This record gives sequence, structure tokens and C-alpha cells, in this order.
Amino acid sequence: MKNRFFKLFLLWMTSLTFAACSANTQKGVQEETTTTTVQIDKSHDLPESLLPFKREKQMVLGELDIYKRSTQAHIQLRYDDKPTEERDSRINVDPVGWHNFKFPVDYTGKEAWFMNRGHLVGYQFSGLNDELR
Repeated sequence: MKNRFFKLFLLWMTSLTFAACSANTQKGVQEETTTTTVQIDKSHDLPESLLPFKREKQMVLGELDIYKRSTQAHIQLRYDDKPTEERDSRINVDPVGWHNFKFPVDYTGKEAWFMNRGHLVGYQFSGLNDELR
């Protein structure tokens, strides 16, 4: 008797599963398309090609975008053009999107920055310390 109820239950569950699966496939798959528009700002003053070589330091920084982020930079320099002034120990700008976190780096509790700030043109080349671009 137990065996008969088990077989009926199993048959009932199998038929339910097939019915549910066939109903789901009859609905069909609805395709969804999305369109992304990217606007490129060409109003910056960066050159379309490389800067002409003039044997002197040349640097052009693009304007900040609508979110106040740096966009482009182009630099041409010689080894003698690197900054000679002592760099300030603290950067006084906090650009949009840069999250600065300090984490312990060893068992003594010494902390260091999780990520160093990235610049399009670093201080060691440009001599600019507090420039958002």
C-alpha cells in the first residue's frame, strides 16, 4: 500500500513539473534592448596630434568633465625639466571619485593609504601639487 501511494505521489510530482516547465516555455523569451549614448567633449584645447618638439617643457591639461574629473593630459619634457622645489607633504585637493582610506599594514598598527592617488601627470614630471586636472 505504501509503495502504491509513493508511486502515485511521484507520478503526480512529475506531471506537475512537466506542466510548469511547458507553461514557462510557451511564454517565450522577451528580449530587452538598451541604448547607451556617450557624449564626447571635443571643446578642450589639447592638440589633435603630438606636440611639436621644441627642446623645452610643454604641458597641456584638458578641462575637467561635468563630474569634475580629470580628462586628458599631454606633456613633453627633458630630464632637466623635473621639479627642483621641495614638494608639500600634504595634497590639499580631494578630487571627485577618489576615496582615501588608511588601513593598518602591520602588527604595530602602522597605517598606510590603501591606494595612492593617480594623476594624469605626476608631480615628479609636472611640478604641480594641488592640480585637479
